[in-house]
Amino acid sequence: QKYFTQNLKLKQELKDTAGISESYINLGHTSLDMSDFKDAIRYFEMAIPFVKKLEKKNLTADRPSATLSDDLLSSIYIGLAEANAKTKHLETAIQYGDSGLVTAKKMNNKVRINEAYKVLSEIEKVRQRFEEALNYSELFYAYQDSIFSEQKVNQIAELEPKYETEKKEQTISL
Repeated sequence: QKYFTQNLKLKQELKDTAGISESYINLGHTSLDMSDFKDAIRYFEMAIPFVKKLEKKNLTADRPSATLSDDLLSSIYIGLAEANAKTKHLETAIQYGDSGLVTAKKMNNKVRINEAYKVLSEIEKVRQRFEEALNYSELFYAYQDSIFSEQKVNQIAELEPKYETEKKEQTISL
């Protein structure tokens, strides 16, 4: 946390809006990991105005609706959902979880969608709404499998040219 705080001070001196927001988000996630939920909420909330100042620039060409500000907002909302759930502010947690899910779906960011489903499942479990918890849990595992499958397909696609090149080199050397 010390390094994130130092990084935040540097980004503030540079007036780096994106860097400031990312520093607050990192501090929020670190606070979550350390079970300091009130600080996590505070840091995530401090990041929001900086994220909203960011220009709506596209993150990637293959996902034109994905912007840096949307990506950061989905991370904040999902973090706020988790932190609010841990402090038993379950209605607020659900609202943030839903906002994180909507923002992640807007970007078609499967990793963030997956994170949102996991948090929403855990919140609904605490609320003893087991049918909703099960539904979110099933969606979480479906996205988990999809993400894993995509990673494996990408790994295979990367290895195929290497294999073909090595095969040709061995043929040439014979």
